[in-house]
Amino acid sequence: MLALGACSGGQSESLRTLAPGTLRIGTYFVNPPFEYVSNGQRIGFEVDLMNEIARRLSLQPVFVDTEWETILQEMQNGKYDCIVGGITITPERRRMLAWSTPYMTTTLSLVVDSRRSPQIRSMADFRTASVGVQAATTDYDIALKLQQQGRIGSIKSTPSPASRTPWSISPPAASRR
Repeated sequence: MLALGACSGGQSESLRTLAPGTLRIGTYFVNPPFEYVSNGQRIGFEVDLMNEIARRLSLQPVFVDTEWETILQEMQNGKYDCIVGGITITPERRRMLAWSTPYMTTTLSLVVDSRRSPQIRSMADFRTASVGVQAATTDYDIALKLQQQGRIGSIKSTPSPASRTPWSISPPAASRR
C-alpha cells in the first residue's frame, strides 16, 4: 500500500511536495519482489510503480532507503512525501496516515523446513514450536495472538532484514508493518 504525506494528486491541482519538482519516497530495499537491490540497481514492482507515478506527476522520484521499524514514524515526521513497501493498512495506521486505494492483497503463509522439523505436519504441531517473524509487523501481532491462544510455542522476532541485529525474543516497541 502507498501511504501519502504532503503530496496531493490530480492534474489540475498544484502539487506540493517536500522539495519542488521531486517526489521523496521512503522504502527499504530488502523486500523482493517489491523493492530490492540487484547488481547495484534498485528494482522491484513498487520501484517501477513509484517511478511511473512520479513520471505522470512530472516529478523526479527520490528513493530514500530506511528500515521498516522506523518508516511509519518518519512518514509522520514529514521525512517523505510518501512511503511504499507492501505495507498492511490497519485501523491504527489509517488514523495516522492517508492511504491510496489498495493495489495489492496478500495473505500470510507459514513455511516449515521439513528437513529440520519433520515433526511439524499440521498447525496443531506448532503448539511447542518456535516461530520466527519480522519485528514490528502485523505478522508479529498475529504470532502473539496465536501464542496467547496456545497454538504456537515461542516467538523469535528479528529486526528488518536490513538490520544486522541478532534474534530477539522480546516484543518490539516500534509500529507494525
